[in-house]
Parts: sequence; structure tokens; C-alpha cells
Amino acid sequence: MLTAEMRESRLKQFIQRLTVRTQFFPFVCFYRALYALAIRLCVRRLRRVSGVRSIYLRRGLTAGRPLYGLSDIDLLVVIDTGHHSRVAARVRYQYELLRRFVPMLPAGELELYEPQQFRLLHEYSPFYRHRFEQGRSEWRRLWGDNIFKDLPPVPGEARLLALQELSPAWYYLSQDLLAEDARPAYLRRYVAYKAIGEAACAALAAQGGRGGISRETALYQASEEYTEASGALKEIRSMRRDLLSAKPIPVDALMETYLFLIRKAQAAMQNGAESRRKLRIQPLSPRAFHPFQFEQAMGEIKHVCGAVEGVERVVLMPRLNFDPLAELGMDLGELAGATVDALDLVLIGRRLPPVDKLRMLNSALDPLRPWVNGFFCDMSVAVSLRPIQGCTVRVPDWTPEFFACLSSARAMDGVLELAEAVEVDRPFTQVDCLDRRARTLLALFQQPDVFRIPTRNFFTLFWELGRAVWLAAQARQSGIIEVPVSSEQAVETMAGLTPSLAPVLRLIFREYCLEAGGRPSEAVRYINWARWYALKLEEILFSSGVPAFEHAPPVETRLTISVAIVTRNRAQLLGIALQSLVEQERPPDEVVVVDNASSDETPAVVNTFATRLNLKLAHEERIGIPFARNTALSYCTGDIVAVMDDDCAAWPRWLKELEIPFLKDPHIGAVGGSVVPLEGQRDLVARFYSSQMHRDATKARTDRT
Repeated sequence: MLTAEMRESRLKQFIQRLTVRTQFFPFVCFYRALYALAIRLCVRRLRRVSGVRSIYLRRGLTAGRPLYGLSDIDLLVVIDTGHHSRVAARVRYQYELLRRFVPMLPAGELELYEPQQFRLLHEYSPFYRHRFEQGRSEWRRLWGDNIFKDLPPVPGEARLLALQELSPAWYYLSQDLLAEDARPAYLRRYVAYKAIGEAACAALAAQGGRGGISRETALYQASEEYTEASGALKEIRSMRRDLLSAKPIPVDALMETYLFLIRKAQAAMQNGAESRRKLRIQPLSPRAFHPFQFEQAMGEIKHVCGAVEGVERVVLMPRLNFDPLAELGMDLGELAGATVDALDLVLIGRRLPPVDKLRMLNSALDPLRPWVNGFFCDMSVAVSLRPIQGCTVRVPDWTPEFFACLSSARAMDGVLELAEAVEVDRPFTQVDCLDRRARTLLALFQQPDVFRIPTRNFFTLFWELGRAVWLAAQARQSGIIEVPVSSEQAVETMAGLTPSLAPVLRLIFREYCLEAGGRPSEAVRYINWARWYALKLEEILFSSGVPAFEHAPPVETRLTISVAIVTRNRAQLLGIALQSLVEQERPPDEVVVVDNASSDETPAVVNTFATRLNLKLAHEERIGIPFARNTALSYCTGDIVAVMDDDCAAWPRWLKELEIPFLKDPHIGAVGGSVVPLEGQRDLVARFYSSQMHRDATKARTDRT
């Protein structure tokens, strides 16, 4: 049976195939009108959200010749700084509603910025500065203020900025290295055409060519300029005109052509750094890594790497990130921007291995993600073997630490090598890059979303914060900056920053190691303390003058839970409910039962549990749940009040699971869970509810498969 999503996907592919076949007059006029209507609808809907300052149409539809049906409507929305989270949530909600009627809106591609954030991106991120410089002349302002009028111009950086398209171009092209890539062939051809076109633009611009040319022009000029790749570039130009061809996609040739162009760009690259600092990167120790079983992982890695053709060396090295804006590439689901306890597995050879072998390697590495990510390197450039957020292309001028670690590696076993300690003179585009990275990581700990990620991921991000603050503190002094690469090393640097809190940090680290190893852990109980510690680090580094707290909060926080039960003439069912509380893995601190004018043996049943539960029995003669529940609340003294009906039986882990969200997220006010029929109930409502639960579970399994 086809699900709704499968039917929608098939319909979308049918429409795309139809539009690809009919890119000529008069159809193209009709498509242009449809796009214009869709854009007007989007603007009309989004501008109504209070707090939206301006709306821009960017990228494909504003520069070059769009391919209607495949080109997306890419929107950028600027919102007021005040109540940012609320306004952003409303805009995203409206965007998702629009996506139901406007298939040209891509999922997850809406860009939302505050004015200050927009300026920071322009100042500190070469990639976004390149995009925004394009926006000055190419983007179309659909409504609102001109966000570019206050941005300073960036003269003399055209060649440097053009190179910023290399990473996103490879990001989309490298999807062909995934075994699970389910994109239709015509879409893969179109994406490959765009990616190689962007690489050609970058290569020509880096060597002094004119910037701002279209992909078609760039491919033509590159085929004339680089005779050794002329045939491949001409074939790629033809892909745009023959997207529905039945011929197999020459993926290996596409990858080699991209690498050829990136080498041409890299040869003419200038890093444009304003400052340089000497870094000493600590050695990679297998014993210091905790997210996975290192020895077992090494066995799997050696086995799969041995089957990849053309690989001369395989180097395991620490994943490092010194980007000034840490939230760029910081996918909280995969922690692509967090690099503590993360490794890069670098395959070194003269030529890119066959694509089918790289797909096999990616599949084998899947269980180790996001902690291990693969790269290929020919010692002049390196490219990621899987699309990840952040830097997917690395070259010596910009990331010398990557290539220094490759050169320093020592043999471990077979082809596998392990990076040693290195010293490297690294360029930074701004003098205060490390300060800015620490600030943006500190800002993450004030956002609600960070408290909703898995506990292990939260503490990986916490160690990343500690390392960033340590680097920023060292950068304010002269001398070599010591770079820790694992959580164990990061903990010791944090202990050096706050000696009085070192025992607590080491205690949390032990729990983190248990959590990372899949063993029972109390790490979740320290999340609120970690939030306080982040404020403490901000106070230490930036001297805000506002103390985090006069005294540190308790090291291990255990919230107290009161269970409130309202009952009336249900003595037998009440006994079942109270017995389920006795059997809780995490016992309640108190149980408040309110007898709402019962005439049966309710008080006697409650008294039978007096020795097994901390019970309070209250009476409320005014009949009605509101009266009785308010009475229950007046007797409860716990940090959390868990409300339970008298005809329910609590799952043994109910209170334990109920406590966790409050321990993790200081922004949470209430939580709830599923209510399922008791075993043996056969009334109409129970059967209906049970069938609904079964249907939802079946749908979830179908969606996953």
C-alpha cells in the first residue's frame, strides 16, 4: 500500500518530468507565471507575521536561467531581534503551511536572520560574505527594508570569495557517494551540472577570470581553458539539455572533473588571512575516546578500507574546527560542528577510488557516525566522502592543521595510521576569531533547543564549549596555543580554568563516559549544572560583571515528585493505581490522594498503603474534579506534581522518565505521555483507542522502512 508521502513523491516526480520535457514556449511562460503566483502567495502570507522586516528571493531564480520545475523558490526572511524565537517559530510554521500548496518551496531551506546576526555572518564568514555580496546585485527584494544598505562593501576579495562555492558544490555532488541515495536520475544530473558549474566558476575566478558569470558560460570557458578536461566538461554541459536521458550517469568522471577544477582553484588561492597563530595540537590517543569502542571500531575500519582500491594510506586524525561562528554547521541532531571526541578517517591516494567502493565504505561507517567521518585526500586537496554540514573541502592554505596531522601520522596496524602531536602556523581571517567562536558556543547554551538533544550529545557540545573558551583565553596571550582533541583533554583544560570546580567536572566526565558506552548513567542530572557552568565561563572570559550565581548549584540535582490522585467511589481501581506507584523504579517522594466525597471504602484502601508510600489523604466535600484537584495541589510539596487518574496503572518507569525532561531543560513547564487501555478492558472506547495506537505504530514502522 502506498503511503501519503510516497504518493506525494510520485506526483512531484511526475510534475518534474513533465516540466523538464516542456521547457519551451508556450509552456515556459505558463511555468513562469505559476512561479510568480507562488512567490506572491508566499510574500502575502509571510509579511503578515508580526516581526518580519524584509523578504528576499535569492539564488537560482534571481541569477542565471532557471529550470522551471527543478529550480526552488529560495527565500530569506529578516526578523526583529526582540522575541526572536517566537517570531522565527511563526515564520517557519507559515512556511510549512505554504509548502503544502507550493511544491517549489524546498524543505528546510528557509533562511531566517536577525539584523545583528546578518551583519556577523557578513563580517566573520567568508562563505556568507560571498553569498551576501552576490545578493547585493542579484537577489530580489520582495518586501520590506533593504538589508544591504548598512553592510560595508568588500573590495578586492572577488577571487577569494568566489572560492566559497566549492564546499556547498561538493556537498550536493557527494550525495552520489551514498548507497541510500534515492534521488531520481534527472535530479542527480541537474545537481551534478550545477555543482561542476560552480566549481568551474571558482576555478576561473581564482585564476583571475571575471566573476559573476553563469554556470553555462563558466563550463564553456573552462572547456576552452583546460584542454585536459575539455571532453568531460562538454559532456557535463550537455547534461543540462538532456536530463531525462536513459544513459547511465558518469559518476566517476563527474567526481574526477570536480577534483580537477578544485585543484586549479587551489593552485591560485590566497588565504587572505589577517593574522596567524601557532597551534600545538595534542596527539591522538585511542584510550582517550569515549563515544564508541575504539578497538572494535578500528577492526571494522581496517577491514572495509582494505577493500577500497587505490588507497595507499589510511590516517585517523582528530576532527578540528576553528570557525569563528560555531553555530554554522552546528547541526544539533548530528553535531557536525562539534569536534571533541570526533575523528576524520582520511583515505590517501593519487586518484579518487571508484564510486561503488566509496559507497560501500560510507555504509560501513554509518554505525560510527557522527563520531567518524570519511575523507579522500591526494595531499593537495581533501574532500568529504559524505555530505556533512560545514567544511566539506579542505586545502592546505585554509586548513594547514589537517594536512600537518596527515604528515605526522605514525603506523598503527596495516595501512592504518594515527595522527601524532603537531605544531602548525594557522591563518585566521579575523584577529578575534577564537573569541567569536567561544561567544557563539556560549550563546547555544541559552537556546531551548540545545537542552532537547540526547544527553551524550549535550555533553559533547559542553566539552566543545570548554575547549573553545580555553583556546580563546590562550589567544589573548602571546605564545603557542595548546589544542586539546578529546573530551578527557578538554576536561583537564576546564579544570585549569576553574580549579575549585575540577572535582565536579571530573565527576560529570565519568558519567559521560558511562553514557557514551551505553551503560547506566546519571549524566542527565548534571545538565542544569552544566548550563550554570557555561554562564560561569562567560563571566570568566568576557567579564560580563553579572555573576552566574553567588554559589554553585548542587552538583547532583534530584527533583522531588508529588503524585496527585483525585478519586470518588473507585476504591478497587484506586488500589491498582497505588500498587503501580509502589512498583515504580523511581519511587514518588509523596502521594496525595484527595477523597472527593466518596461513600465506599476509599479511606481504608489508602491506609493499606501507608507503610509502602509516603501518603497524604485529604478530603474535599465539593464534588467535582476542579475542586478536588485544587485541593490536591495545595497539599503537594514536590518540585514536580505528577497528576494521575484513579483508574490508571502507571508504567514502572513512568516517574523516572517524567523527571528527565525537567532535569534536562530549564525551559520546560509541563510534560505528558501516552495513555493506553489497561489489560483486559474491552469497552468500546478502549477498543477504539487501542486500534488508533496500533494504526499509528504501523504507520511509523512503514515510514521508517
